[in-house]
Amino acid sequence: NTNHNDTTTTTPNNKPSSSPSNKFFSIGIDRIQLEQDTGKTTTTTTHNNQNNSQTSYIDFNRAGSTLIEIVFLPQIHSAYEAASVVSTLQKLLRYLGTCDGKMEEGSLRCDVNISIAPINPTTTNDTTTSG
Repeated sequence: NTNHNDTTTTTPNNKPSSSPSNKFFSIGIDRIQLEQDTGKTTTTTTHNNQNNSQTSYIDFNRAGSTLIEIVFLPQIHSAYEAASVVSTLQKLLRYLGTCDGKMEEGSLRCDVNISIAPINPTTTNDTTTSG
């Protein structure tokens, strides 16, 4: 079991100057694990007068390459914080020599999960409402 209080990364908040706060904040890390890349699928659509057709291509060039997955706790509360975390992580990985951090080449990829749950839910009977 991971102790969430001990595993945090502190990052500068890269908010624009018009934002009210330029403070540092901490983000907890749930886990870090190694995985293997499975490859890349690309789908293209061809348009012509009579119909559209899709073709899928599978690129196995990266298959089997080691990936490091870092899963953060759900403590990011804005797009500015998310961008700051990714930027700081990119700088750290480059500094450590772990990867070049080139997102456009796939060296660093980010998956984002967004909660649409109410911020302060209150439960009455079997219904949940914002409160």
